[in-house]
Amino acid sequence: RAGAAPDPANPLPAALKPDAFRDRQARLRAAAKAAGADVLFVTPSTNLAYAANLAMGRSERLTALLLFTDGPAVLVTPFFEAENHRRDAIVDEVVTWKEDEDPIALTAKLFSKVKIAGIEGTTAYDTVTRLLAIAPVRALDATSTFDAQRMVKSPEEQELVRRAAIMQD
Repeated sequence: RAGAAPDPANPLPAALKPDAFRDRQARLRAAAKAAGADVLFVTPSTNLAYAANLAMGRSERLTALLLFTDGPAVLVTPFFEAENHRRDAIVDEVVTWKEDEDPIALTAKLFSKVKIAGIEGTTAYDTVTRLLAIAPVRALDATSTFDAQRMVKSPEEQELVRRAAIMQD
């Protein structure tokens, strides 16, 4: 409840550890690969928080997770956000762009070996059309990839859900 003091009898559970996000990424990679995608392209959304522990709002400045099925988890983000994201996000690499650079062109270069990109379902249409205009890739809707993975809860996630239910009482 807003403004209420924490209940010492029901302390908040610990946050998920980085290994939980790495496991999610491994499962997402396998599902994307099975669907024929070479990479998942994820912009700020609940799916970005799920995959990389990065909860943020969308803005006119591109931040995107590129989760390669046979490669690293790369976060493309504005230069001024890099240190915050290196601290918080569970990724293998952070690639930055500056205000005078085009983040879509940078992303297209990172797609050099990509034939099919799985696009997270809430990604802005403008972002996808700009990317597809310069990257020689085919897009597929990755909504079902995320939905199928998010439906299955690890024991740690089940505990978080259980604790949240207790705190609601």
